[in-house]
Amino acid sequence: MKFNIVKFSNLLLSVIALSIFAITDSSAQKVSVEGYTYQSGNRGYLGQVKLEIFDLNTDELLAETHTDNDGYFSLKFDKGNYKLLFSREAFYPIERNIYVNSTEKQFLKIEMQHKPGYLFEVTLAEKKEFPEQVVDAISGALIEVYNNTTGNLILELKDYQAPEFKVNLEKGNHYTILVRKEGFLAKRMEAYVDVEGCIVCIDGVGKVTPGVSDNLTDGGEYGVLLANVEMDRLFEGKKLVINNLYYDVGKYNLRPEAKIELDKVVRLLKYNPNMSVELSSHTDSRGDDTYNQKLSEERAKAAVNYIIYNGGIERRRIQAKGYGETQLLNRCSNGVQCTEEEHQMNRRTEIKIIGIEVLTEFKPLVEMKREEQMELLLKEIENQGQIKLKEGETIEDYVKNSTAKDRPENNEKEYNQELNDTQKQIMTTEIYTKPSTDIFPENMEVVTDQIPSENEDIMANSVVVENNDGIKYHVALHRSIDVLSADHQIYKDYNDVKEIRRKDGIFVIYIGDFDDAVSAINLLEAVQSKYPNASIIKTKSGKLIE
Repeated sequence: MKFNIVKFSNLLLSVIALSIFAITDSSAQKVSVEGYTYQSGNRGYLGQVKLEIFDLNTDELLAETHTDNDGYFSLKFDKGNYKLLFSREAFYPIERNIYVNSTEKQFLKIEMQHKPGYLFEVTLAEKKEFPEQVVDAISGALIEVYNNTTGNLILELKDYQAPEFKVNLEKGNHYTILVRKEGFLAKRMEAYVDVEGCIVCIDGVGKVTPGVSDNLTDGGEYGVLLANVEMDRLFEGKKLVINNLYYDVGKYNLRPEAKIELDKVVRLLKYNPNMSVELSSHTDSRGDDTYNQKLSEERAKAAVNYIIYNGGIERRRIQAKGYGETQLLNRCSNGVQCTEEEHQMNRRTEIKIIGIEVLTEFKPLVEMKREEQMELLLKEIENQGQIKLKEGETIEDYVKNSTAKDRPENNEKEYNQELNDTQKQIMTTEIYTKPSTDIFPENMEVVTDQIPSENEDIMANSVVVENNDGIKYHVALHRSIDVLSADHQIYKDYNDVKEIRRKDGIFVIYIGDFDDAVSAINLLEAVQSKYPNASIIKTKSGKLIE
């Protein structure tokens, strides 16, 4: 069993508090000091305020405790001079000096002023499948609140046996609120509080629109946000519609805005690690049926490859499926006259839950935020061209081993000529299409807000790059004189790693197995942040084309 010095120290301080301030000493009479804490503006008693007791002359911390839920506290002191420090998240700390020089009981009223911001009051309930449905409130959830501005976890409620909870939000701070419960999709909320007011944004499945109550303080410095937060029940077969992944006409290489939407899917899967899904691509009925089927399959595969290789999602958790025009949501089949809005309803990308595992525990939000921050830091540094990581090296390794200004450049020879040649072979005229708003049935869950867009998705005379000569495309991550050891970082990053030997004896370590170059290029773009020397290679009948 590990010895927790922090917990032991807190326990020791509490024991000291009891022994010094609560137990009657037969040789010296104690003096009672009691009182309560309350919010300014007559907003009621303030409970669970931290109370620290210092020697006024030496500033030595003698003990610490908390007020009860109603803000009440009661202590007993020996004669002497003391400083009391009252503090609580989102409130200005208050100091009060007391002088104990008689046996007379003292009573304190401690007024605490809320820092500019809001109190966010949340009620949890199951999401309704139809407006008239009666649903139960949700209790027993894990609730965590992380202050991204200060880097601290400010609230953690485990197996919380109530459907309501409150969070204090200070102006100038960014918070992540994560609610998780077995059998439901995780609910993540991002709260931004600026100088002028409070903006609460939701990142995840569904929407939350808080209502602002009318009990603002004078000058609007502090108010209350009320929100009924609905959580989606998790079950196999549930479908989630994501923002359309817009492509250039007749193509399936991912555009930058499509990657933004796929990053949201990555977060959805990371915050719900027990969920396996099918990502499906659907077209409208216009154009050739066979063509539509092929195009949807390739688009689904490109999206899934991005999620796996760029998002770090295990391949076993996501499958690609193209349905073409076989699963229309309305009457708009071949030959039927329909409006553009009706066709848009059929052009969609869906996530369907196909598997649910039982979780023994949830990953702590602090750990998840740390991973996100490291990923963002890595991208920022690489975009600025400040460092170049070695193959398989993480940003943590880089920070430990050197600083950017002292870092020697990696002199390994680049092998990107094949990529350049391949890109030249497949380049065609790109047709940019403006975005448009998709329309979905009311009973379909929407993963993110809709992106306004106007799209001609499929044209019968567009060309899909096909491969009929038996050539396979792959992404080479590493080249080595010797076979890599089984514990190399590449094998930790990917589970489909293969190797092939060149004529000169060099081993080429690669991933991916595609019939077309576009899919390989999508994968290459996904892995280059971690493997900057990655490149496209081609094989035929299991032999490397050099």
